Amino acid sequence: MAQKRKRILTHFLSVLILSISLFVSPFASQATSFIEASTQELSRESQIIVRGSVLARSSVVINGMSWTAIDVSVLETFKGAHRISEGSIRVVVPGGTNSQGQAVKVAGTPEFQESKEYVFFLSRANDGSLLVESWREFLVAVDKDSGNRYVISRSKATEYRSSRQDAHTALRHAEPLDVADYDSFIDTVLENSF
Repeated sequence: MAQKRKRILTHFLSVLILSISLFVSPFASQATSFIEASTQELSRESQIIVRGSVLARSSVVINGMSWTAIDVSVLETFKGAHRISEGSIRVVVPGGTNSQGQAVKVAGTPEFQESKEYVFFLSRANDGSLLVESWREFLVAVDKDSGNRYVISRSKATEYRSSRQDAHTALRHAEPLDVADYDSFIDTVLENSF
């Protein structure tokens, strides 16, 4: 009789644990949250801040993890010039193609596009890699009609797809994005880069 009771109790506990895990698992994958830093906070926290043009993107594996390497031609340095070599830098972003050839996408990471210009807020990892401080992209766009430069900030929640759009069209369709005058944006960066 004790043997039968023990089997029933074991079976009951197994079903209970399985039920709880099936209920909790869909929510566990959504448990990660991100707090976006302001431009002022990013300016203070970043070791390096540059404006650069994306030359190329490639997948790399670092310590068994998939990353996307972004080769950037540095056009202007706002902070940390002594920390970077002249000319170009390599920035790594989580996600890419792993050693088995499978694409690994990390939700919310920036997708810096080739031939586009961005302001990069960076920090150096222990292994020397340059990492983005924010998962927002800070695209530098020029209005073709006025010649004015703007910084368009795209967060992980808002897609900016403009491979065939000029800056003027992008600005007209940028309502869910943050758009700032380039000079005002850079003034804010410089005022807070201490």
